[in-house]
Amino acid sequence: MSIIKKTKLSIIAPVDALLEATAKLLLVVPAKSPKPVLSNIRFSVRNGILELTGTNAMVGIHYTIPAASVKSEGEGLLNGIKFIELLKEFRGTETKIDFSDRGGCRFKAKGGKYKVIGDDIRDYPKTPRFETSKGLNILASDLVVMIKKTIFASAPEESRLSINGILMEVEDDHLRLIATDNKRMAINEYDIATNLDDFRVVVPSDFLRAILKVTSRDIADNIAVIGVSGKKVFYRLSGITVYSATIQGVFPPYGEVLNFKLKHHIDCSTKSLLHTLRRAMLINKDLIAFNFGQDILKLSAVSSLVGAGTTDMETNFTPPNGQEEIKIGFNPRYLRDALEVITTKRCRILFEGPKNAAILKELITNDDIDSVFDQFTYTVMPALLPRES
Repeated sequence: MSIIKKTKLSIIAPVDALLEATAKLLLVVPAKSPKPVLSNIRFSVRNGILELTGTNAMVGIHYTIPAASVKSEGEGLLNGIKFIELLKEFRGTETKIDFSDRGGCRFKAKGGKYKVIGDDIRDYPKTPRFETSKGLNILASDLVVMIKKTIFASAPEESRLSINGILMEVEDDHLRLIATDNKRMAINEYDIATNLDDFRVVVPSDFLRAILKVTSRDIADNIAVIGVSGKKVFYRLSGITVYSATIQGVFPPYGEVLNFKLKHHIDCSTKSLLHTLRRAMLINKDLIAFNFGQDILKLSAVSSLVGAGTTDMETNFTPPNGQEEIKIGFNPRYLRDALEVITTKRCRILFEGPKNAAILKELITNDDIDSVFDQFTYTVMPALLPRES
């Protein structure tokens, strides 16, 4: 009877390629974890190609290295932090790594030899695989913009998982990303051609942050694939796969936001509004009064620690029914976050009164005429202003 001997992974690879891959994997690999094995990077061979994997049990990244030469197939683990420290000292060289079946490896590069202790591969989570032909295709750079325009509005509270992520859904050939913390909501949509009939999933913010980090400028002009497999979602681009468990729960309804009808609006320069807002925030970063008056917007702030101040900018607005102004309180950080990700030079604020939410929209200017760009909708709840004496 013959005994099949399990081979030990042995590779030769450029250090710089390993360094680039490890840096991206450390975006999700925890330095400290209740499960110490998760501090490792998994090395394995798939279809003759070396693949590195890192995960924190919720979000993971696969990274393929075609430049590596596989001497014998197998798998192994290396501590992510220790491995990148080692690689940094041998930039520009080539390394040979022989993994042990007991964990760890022998690392050899020009000018150095090391024996590195490692954990048992059997303790590492199973690596999921995805059928990338089943998904929706989108230009990676477009998805990056969509994420930047929504992720800032997601809730940070770990205990409220249903809104601690972002809703991704396809409806009527539109891909939508929606994020909210119940005080504001950001919605961004993009026209997309797909044959997917059922795509609606809530994903962790960390999944989208990982996408932002791995989508470097040199690959952002390529087509990415997004798909769902069971209770996992994946993003695939140029040999990199980011995957995550989905968040189970009911995402807050957002349809009403798209149909808000507010009586008033002002159109202005995005840059000017952001600059005026930042000047008011020198006094108070948590509460500012927006005073919509005749052809002017005044932002006033008061702080017991700093003092008081007012900044203003010109507008084209006339208060209704002989009113001197409409005064509404807002948390300025919420508006600043949105203004910083708007990609158009002009924007529109729709409002009604101190008890109504306001909406921020992007404007497209053609032949000196502003028109609403409906891909981005941002809603922010008002804040209670102190009574004036």
